[in-house]
Amino acid sequence: MSDATASLGVIDDGSTIEVMVYDVQEGRLDDVVLAFQEAFNAFRPKGFSVLFAAVDVAHHRLIWVHRYDAGFDLTQRFYLGRHPDLVHCLWAGTRYDALAALDPTPLRQPETASWAPRTLQELVADGPTVELKVYQVKKDHWPAFLDCWRAIVKLRRSAGFNVEFAVADVPGRRFVWGVSLDGGFAEQNVEYLTGEERQAANVISDHIERFEIPKVVLIPLS
Repeated sequence: MSDATASLGVIDDGSTIEVMVYDVQEGRLDDVVLAFQEAFNAFRPKGFSVLFAAVDVAHHRLIWVHRYDAGFDLTQRFYLGRHPDLVHCLWAGTRYDALAALDPTPLRQPETASWAPRTLQELVADGPTVELKVYQVKKDHWPAFLDCWRAIVKLRRSAGFNVEFAVADVPGRRFVWGVSLDGGFAEQNVEYLTGEERQAANVISDHIERFEIPKVVLIPLS
């Protein structure tokens, strides 16, 4: 990690974090949700964890973030081609490395004694509302952006939201994080966004070149 990156306060502990964004074939969203769960129920080596996984129904995308601990033998990493049921649901994708902007924690596990893959309909009905936030940070704006973002994280948590994960691809100027709520997200979000402290934090937009904020369906794993 360069001195400039180190000064940003992102976490470089020797681990490898990868962000995966895949386009799902038309009509295969139900299949991809099941195939994804099956693939990662089978792939569970020591030192590997999935930090976040979700399907973006509106844009037909499968998005996940996983982490290999420092010292993990990357010749044993996850290879999509070894899981044909999953790969045959996809038609294009992007993968990039990132660093954690918060202490990384594994994806929240389903509260059940036994595991079975869950359908997309079940996840929509029972899961939390999750808002994915994808930012393209303006060139040379990382320090100011992260200062604003950290203030927003504190406000989000104080308002009862969960921060699912947060990662930064510093060279690519990409920042991705997820916010969730188990209850009425829309109502709570309006109250949060109209608060005086949050409005004062809106200067974060001065440091963002492009953004997208899709609602996504969280995929829990065993």
